[in-house]
Amino acid sequence: MAEQLNRTALYNAHVSLGARMVPFAGWEMPIQYQGILAEARSVRSSTGIFDVSHMGRIWVTGPDAAALLDWVVTADVPSLALNRARYTLVCTPDGGILDDGIVYRLVDDEHLLVCNASNRAEVWDWLLRWRDDRFPHAHIEDRTLDVGMIAFHGPGATVAMESLAPTMAQSPRPFRCVQTHVAGVAALVARTGYTGEDGFEIMPAVGESAALWRSLMDSGAVPCGLGARDVLRLEAGLLLHGNDMTRDTNPFEAGLDRFVATTK
Repeated sequence: MAEQLNRTALYNAHVSLGARMVPFAGWEMPIQYQGILAEARSVRSSTGIFDVSHMGRIWVTGPDAAALLDWVVTADVPSLALNRARYTLVCTPDGGILDDGIVYRLVDDEHLLVCNASNRAEVWDWLLRWRDDRFPHAHIEDRTLDVGMIAFHGPGATVAMESLAPTMAQSPRPFRCVQTHVAGVAALVARTGYTGEDGFEIMPAVGESAALWRSLMDSGAVPCGLGARDVLRLEAGLLLHGNDMTRDTNPFEAGLDRFVATTK
């Protein structure tokens, strides 16, 4: 029986743009539009957009939220200031890397953990295990199917955002986030990404994703697929879970020890 693939809210937009769609981590995703190298060059020279809605977005809230995440990930979560983000690793008790991702502190007792699509179920189960065992006052909600995610990267991204988000007083600094409107669409905007270029990851409601995608294209951003994303992250020396780190690798072996808070 053929695998039943999930589709993001941007699937029709990808097909209408002539994207080559492929299975990826349980989703039907665009690998390329006009060509992988041409798309990568667009991100390096101007701006590009990527549909990354397949990545997991798990909200952790409540009085035990920070304590639960602090137990599960390698970052020092309680010290994370409001509207700040940190790259982190989800590890097993013996140090194996279940996944890598970014943890955000949105408001008091509300955090967001973005994880890889291929490990979303494992990360979810891991959070549930420790919530039930040690942190009963944490609430966990998987909003992957409710909240979209578009990466908007390139040297022109910050200038473009000034006109796209005029109500935003100023662009968030790297590894910071803000709730604002982009092209009239309410979204969480984070200065994070996986291309090595400056830019943003924009998280609107799923129903608003297609309108935001069109507005970003109208600003001059080139649609890019997973092929260009992989080229860009390789050029930037960014690691990929499943290739460069696994459950059999600990953060020190992967050269990621700087992301481990050894004092907590």
